Amino acid sequence: MHKLFITAAVLLAVALPAVAVANRAPSRSERVELRKAVTSSKKVSKAIRKGKFKLVKPRVSTEGPWAKAGVVPTGTYSDPFNPIRGIFKRSHGEWRLKKVGGSKAGCSKPRLPRSVRQDLNIKC
Repeated sequence: MHKLFITAAVLLAVALPAVAVANRAPSRSERVELRKAVTSSKKVSKAIRKGKFKLVKPRVSTEGPWAKAGVVPTGTYSDPFNPIRGIFKRSHGEWRLKKVGGSKAGCSKPRLPRSVRQDLNIKC
């Protein structure tokens, strides 16, 4: 009985992370498109629109046409513990920057569907 409980607990611990997060890294062309979406958006500063930023940990949701990435300006100080998060949506074959904000970006206006928030690991 004890061995059965331990085996079940180990299997459950291994299976849960695989089910909970199914996002993926963007392809090279998607990464270029995400950068283009940032530089063409009026939601970011002029320095970022000129390309003075890094895309940090971009992830694409497998649950819908959504993606997230850190948008970190270069050449200036930025808080490493509270990076600026960009929320992107793919529409008509093109990525667009929908929201720029802190850790709560994606929780309101636009509020991402629950499955996408779980997939991208966005806590509201």
